[in-house]
Formats: sequence, structure tokens, C-alpha cells
Amino acid sequence: ETLDPLDPRLEPHFAALTSDPYGSRQLLNPWVVNPLEQWAGLHPLKQIQGKNQAGQLVVLFSPSSLYVCMFNASSPEFSQEVTRLGVDLTRALVSMPPAS
Repeated sequence: ETLDPLDPRLEPHFAALTSDPYGSRQLLNPWVVNPLEQWAGLHPLKQIQGKNQAGQLVVLFSPSSLYVCMFNASSPEFSQEVTRLGVDLTRALVSMPPAS
């Protein structure tokens, strides 16, 4: 299902799908939202004749892994930036306080 509402800082840039709304809200805390918000500020999707110019970012948080990819990346620099985002998100997840 769609996670709605999403954090107001993410709402204009991202959609979230989940099978666990409670767990997803716990996961999308400020430590995780900040790098995603920064990414969206640096790489806004621009519509050109109905298509995204830079490609669409997909982030999958699974119980065992984090996956970050960008479809139709327009330059090799995006690969490095996507990797940096993955590192930032991993750091954010590791530094999260334990769930209570």
C-alpha cells in the first residue's frame, strides 16, 4: 500500500510503498529523511515531454539490505552520487536509536 501521508519534506519528491506502515514510519525518521531531502534538492525530477530527464531514484529498504538505484541516469557522475546516497542512508540507519 502507499504510505500516506509521507513526511512533508519528502512528499513533493517521493512516493513510498510498504507492506508495514508502522515499520515504515519508524524507518523514515529524520536521520533517513535528511539525505533523501538533500538528494531531491540537488536532483529534482524535470518533466520533458512526459518523461523524466535525469531518471527516477528507487530506494528499497528490506529487512536485510538497502538498495539504491537510478533508472536512466544521464551521466556517470550519477553512479557516484547514487553510491554516496546509499552510504549516507546506511550511516543513517546504523545511527538510528533502537526501536522501543
